[in-house]
Amino acid sequence: RDSLRFSRDSVRHAYVAGRDGRWHMVVDGHPGPDYDIIGSMPEFSPDGARLAFAAGDDDGWWVVADGTPQQRYAQIGSQPTFSPDSNHLAYWAQREADGDWVLVVDGEELAHTSCDAHGGETFSPDSQRIAAVIRQGDGWVVSIDGKAGDVWDAIGQGSFRFSPDSQRYAYGALRDGRWTVVVDGEAHETAKAVSQVGMQFSADSAHFVYAAQRDDRWRVVFDGQDHRAFESIVAESIAFSSDGRQLVYIAADASRQFVVHDGEVIAEADEVRSVAFSPDGEHLAWLARDGHRWRLYVNGEPGAEAFEGVVNGAKVVFGDDRHCHTLVYRRPGPSFFRLEAALPGDAAPLAQAVAESAAPTDEPARPPAQPTEKTTKNVAKTSFRLGSEPASAGEVVEAPVE
Repeated sequence: RDSLRFSRDSVRHAYVAGRDGRWHMVVDGHPGPDYDIIGSMPEFSPDGARLAFAAGDDDGWWVVADGTPQQRYAQIGSQPTFSPDSNHLAYWAQREADGDWVLVVDGEELAHTSCDAHGGETFSPDSQRIAAVIRQGDGWVVSIDGKAGDVWDAIGQGSFRFSPDSQRYAYGALRDGRWTVVVDGEAHETAKAVSQVGMQFSADSAHFVYAAQRDDRWRVVFDGQDHRAFESIVAESIAFSSDGRQLVYIAADASRQFVVHDGEVIAEADEVRSVAFSPDGEHLAWLARDGHRWRLYVNGEPGAEAFEGVVNGAKVVFGDDRHCHTLVYRRPGPSFFRLEAALPGDAAPLAQAVAESAAPTDEPARPPAQPTEKTTKNVAKTSFRLGSEPASAGEVVEAPVE
């Protein structure tokens, strides 16, 4: 049962089964040739057309790809991996017992990947490139397309990534107790720690961002330049707009949390969750709590309704450029609701809202208003509703989510 695997489209399936002391790979209900042992789970290609697995006997191991046994080795050291386009197959193999490992791609050993330990391989999104994390002697190296880079004390596990256009790359690396991020072969300023969670390229591959800790303070590093320092950065909140031109994340200092847009604080609250751009990047929504009440904000303006809580794990999601929703609850109960917001066609975009909030004014300075349960201002005249029935702006439809 544990070996059962489906193709991504759920059309095909495969599993390992034994009979009379021999092992078979059963594909779509048809048992294949018998082997002394099958040493890996079945691996379907992304398009579901191909299948690979490792098999062996007393004399060695080999990968079976599309029903054809490949070269025999002393060991097969990883689950076979297909490229995103399904055309290439990679796995680690050991020529001799206790010898070096080598990365095998489409049946050929890749140059400059011979090593005494490895940390996995990564195909580029276009499937034309492959990177391998390898240990040679006392150091670790990233080898890209068979060309080895600089030697480091360690490479951050799972940190390597290609850009969406497959032309750029980045990874975290350690040397002399300090971490750095290597982008396109160039090492950035060292740090006490680097978060791999928020490490990402923009969708257009033009920009790269991550969070780093220097002198016990965290900051987002955008294209090698530090943003303002905070006590902490919510790394999983770091996000680019779809065109790659804007960046948002949640940061914290003392007991307050902040929404940071393109390096500038645009909102703060006791707690902030789930910042999200609209698909066109014109609008930004998030959930925020001041005191004991949560509200949905769009472009900095609070919704009319306040709630006791946000459903655990719920996020703000834009269905299109003008509609977003999330899941909230009220007590007693609790009663759970889908909170929806619809922006009118003439709603001011985020850039205008930020510019207006930063514009000089003749009015005396005053503390920012804290939203309360009595707040009635809607998001740029945005229509809010609960449940699945239509509602006017601010009206509550008592229709709990089923």
